[in-house]
Amino acid sequence: MVTWNRTAEARRAIESVLSQHGIDLGTVHLVVIDNASTDGTTQALTRWLSPERTIVNETARAHEPVFATTATDKTNSAGLASVTLVRNMENLGGTGGFNTGFQVVERVLATHTNIDFLWLLDDDAEADHNALASLLATADGDPNAGLIGSRAVDIADRRTTYETTIYYDQHRGRMGETPHAGHRLEADHRAWVEGVGDTRGDRAFTGVREVDVVSACSMLARWSVVRGVGYWDSRYFIYCDDADWCLRVGRAGHRVVCDLDAVVYHTPWFRKLTPTRRYYAERNAIWTMRKGLSGRALRRSTAEWMRSILRESLAAGLRRRRFQAEILRRTALDAATNHQGKLDHTEPPHEELESAINRLGLNRPDAHIVVLCCTPEQHELAGSILAQLQDGHGQPSITVISRDGSGPGDIIYHPSMRSRLSSQSKLLLRPPDACIVFDSHNDFPLLRCPTTIHIDRRTPDQCQIERDGIRGRLAFFARWTATAFRATWYCLRSPKQQPKAPFG
Repeated sequence: MVTWNRTAEARRAIESVLSQHGIDLGTVHLVVIDNASTDGTTQALTRWLSPERTIVNETARAHEPVFATTATDKTNSAGLASVTLVRNMENLGGTGGFNTGFQVVERVLATHTNIDFLWLLDDDAEADHNALASLLATADGDPNAGLIGSRAVDIADRRTTYETTIYYDQHRGRMGETPHAGHRLEADHRAWVEGVGDTRGDRAFTGVREVDVVSACSMLARWSVVRGVGYWDSRYFIYCDDADWCLRVGRAGHRVVCDLDAVVYHTPWFRKLTPTRRYYAERNAIWTMRKGLSGRALRRSTAEWMRSILRESLAAGLRRRRFQAEILRRTALDAATNHQGKLDHTEPPHEELESAINRLGLNRPDAHIVVLCCTPEQHELAGSILAQLQDGHGQPSITVISRDGSGPGDIIYHPSMRSRLSSQSKLLLRPPDACIVFDSHNDFPLLRCPTTIHIDRRTPDQCQIERDGIRGRLAFFARWTATAFRATWYCLRSPKQQPKAPFG
């Protein structure tokens, strides 16, 4: 288990391990890797679990660990075979955290005990009481299964399954819940869906499905397979690292399966997606393609992926979403230049909306704020934000700009570029002091406005402030153009990559 600044969640996840039914806890070794948390995670877990050993990893490179081990004469208080707490001195991401854990197993645990399986469990997940017993039963019944994944159920709605089968399109480099036409499992999957109704939702899922990919939020790995195939690609940091691992295991001749009876409760990944998290998902997906595709298919798929990223980056840059645009641009550039590990470009900091309004001097009657709405959902959120602005901040002037069909507004525009430009004519001579954009989703290119306030519906009381202007947009476009040329060259010459042991 890898954790970072989530002490309460990690404790809940560990408690779900300790409450497994049909398992002799005396055969289970727990290894928790703390990725340089600042909330006292290591200290809290030490007090609770009384580990047999603690390890400090003094390195910034997870594939080159420097372990300093301290053994104690204690017996852990959890009733497990052993407990090991590892403290990384830097945040190495999920990839580096699990790679650290793999090497602790290899260099420490496996030297004096027989290891059969690794169970990878996210620190914000909660395993069902029968999850591990079911995973082990599936492994025992299928010796060729190298990786066994769990059925993921929404932790906030425990009747709803959000992830079961995941397949990889070997022609396009895309993952999806349904196999592509011609996939070896296409007919079998279709027959299964006809019987159960769908791959997600409130349904009676049971049995085992062969797939291409399973999620590491709860994954059982056969240790002999791990030793043969290797660990996670050390470049990735987070996202796609588990998918890449599954594909490598499959190419090595082992089966990857999803045990539908081994349930894990978890927050769906798409609810946690941010521009920065998406950077890792998109960049790493391109690298994953380079291992599985080749020739024309690789060049075509890479070009399609790069084109999509750069087109969205340009659109975001022109439509008051420049930090998102810059992160997307960096996605394409860093994939093409093999920039590894953690992104060194950060989003604007989050701050309380009320404090930001005061700091920007928008709590006065002569201030003018534009609210951009292009979906009905944004209008719904805008209603509560407007009530707050007009009630407690000196009642600034508010102009609502709405896309046709999304809801009422002071200015209505249509999807055409001509309409979007002509609709803002009255704002050119007296530009607003600030504009509000919801969920980094906006297709209105407000030309003159010095400040953009980004609000995420998941945290409507917080915002991110971004300064904008013509000079900044021109500088971004110059960087974007250079990146487009670099990405084109990468797509033209992109060769297939052979994974290098042991880090993919």
